[in-house]
Amino acid sequence: MSMKLSLQYFRFRRTGLLLFALAALVLSGCGELVPRGKGWVEGFVVDKKGGDPVAGVQVENPDTKVKVITDAQGHYRIQVPAGVQHLVFHKAGHASARVEGLLVKPGETAYYGTILRPAFDPALPTTPPRLVVSNPYVQDGKAHFTVRVEVAAPNKNALYFTDIAIGAQGGSSGYLNGTVRHQRFFDYQGEHQEMTLSTEGLSGLVPIYVVAYDMNLNRSEAIRYVFVPPAAAEAPTAPENLSAYAVTFGDVSVFGTLGHFSMRRAVELLQKGDLKTLAKMARAARQAPLEDPRLKQAVSWVELSFTYPEDAPAPDYFEIWRKLSDEDAFHRIAQVATTDLETDDGYLYRDASPGVEPGVELSYKVVAVKGDARAESAVVQAKILEPFYVYADSPADHATGVALEPLYQMRVENSADLNLVAVVVIDRIQTDNPVFAFRSPVLVLRGADGPINIPHGLVYLGNGQYGIQSMPLLPNHAYDWQPIALTLKLDDSGNPVAVSVAADFFNFVAKSFGVPFAVEDGPVNTFVTGAGNNAE
Repeated sequence: MSMKLSLQYFRFRRTGLLLFALAALVLSGCGELVPRGKGWVEGFVVDKKGGDPVAGVQVENPDTKVKVITDAQGHYRIQVPAGVQHLVFHKAGHASARVEGLLVKPGETAYYGTILRPAFDPALPTTPPRLVVSNPYVQDGKAHFTVRVEVAAPNKNALYFTDIAIGAQGGSSGYLNGTVRHQRFFDYQGEHQEMTLSTEGLSGLVPIYVVAYDMNLNRSEAIRYVFVPPAAAEAPTAPENLSAYAVTFGDVSVFGTLGHFSMRRAVELLQKGDLKTLAKMARAARQAPLEDPRLKQAVSWVELSFTYPEDAPAPDYFEIWRKLSDEDAFHRIAQVATTDLETDDGYLYRDASPGVEPGVELSYKVVAVKGDARAESAVVQAKILEPFYVYADSPADHATGVALEPLYQMRVENSADLNLVAVVVIDRIQTDNPVFAFRSPVLVLRGADGPINIPHGLVYLGNGQYGIQSMPLLPNHAYDWQPIALTLKLDDSGNPVAVSVAADFFNFVAKSFGVPFAVEDGPVNTFVTGAGNNAE
């Protein structure tokens, strides 16, 4: 029997329970074809990838009508019948979310996290798109499946983007999902279409995640499975040198589809049938600045680095397992091919899945899998820092008559062990490109909240010594000044294990601590100098 024919059991629309039965056979060796009893689904609801928890979300199993509400950490736990299950997520003022294809084994817990965003326009439909994913099979090293999406009220609404991933949930952020094998489609209009993902380096029962968002940010996710036969081989060796590094990034506009755009304009384009312009406007909105109440939000993730002995049998793939401090057992969050995690000096996995949030202690382990054999790494812990805040107090925004060599005053909140701060002053008025009128050295200070002052002209003299050089600003001239501020958590050996970045518009400092992008949401004050001698 061909691989394509042997996987007819995976065709969900006709034989959902048979899919679960085959999964149970693969995972446990059990010969029982019909699952009995009940299990649970547990997870977190957040407002974006690596984002903040959403409390008060109603989570419902439509078949049983059982409902639960997420707590302050966005956590839920709901009992469901064993088998292939689906859930819906609702909260007033928000878009809705739906997932189907969750495999729940009798007496066990399946883990699932999702995203629930505020609706662009509560007057528009808050019904998740109808997502149909069918006919998954493996052929020639690829998983094949068909996708079709229908949005509610298509005369007022449209499909925003679709993401397909294998082994772990994907998403719209290229960086946060950089270790996930996935594809994003912003021009796909929901028509019946076959899609493929490579299965190279994967084996066993492998999950496929298909996510669709409409313009009002309603979300549907379908989970399907394909079976990739493992090859018989030597047992793998445990991954080594596992370490965890936590990042709190104070600029939510960098990652994914987080911008806003005019829904009125979107509907006009939709009614005219101008889908190309609509798609361009949606993509441009991803770079739009966010409104002030959201400037104190942050995105968090954990970077797991590890090595694997070069002389050991190469694993088929790695599994990433995680446990929160109040959980009794680890659960798998990703199944990833070794080639997707390779770096110049080892392997790297980036975890920004729901449950990664400030103040929560996380434990991780990595499992190397080869055929039916497995080998686990040691366990490491990570703790996400709270968002670090910086305020630019003086010179105040729109201040005039400022001294030609002013004192720059800032305040910081939520300090960890060490604070790194600096000042950048820019003359933007006389040129099209930023000209740095003054850039202070980086001060490394004991972590403490409160005011920090940096005098204009501060320079580093070497050997831990600082001095002041006269470099006055131009009189009666306009400048921008902005602070650079980040805080570090250190381990017992003095090595950084977590960073929280409040502001670093040009990424001068944060890049040295594993942060690849500028944090542009920090404060920027514009001021005008005085005549000189009489300036205050």
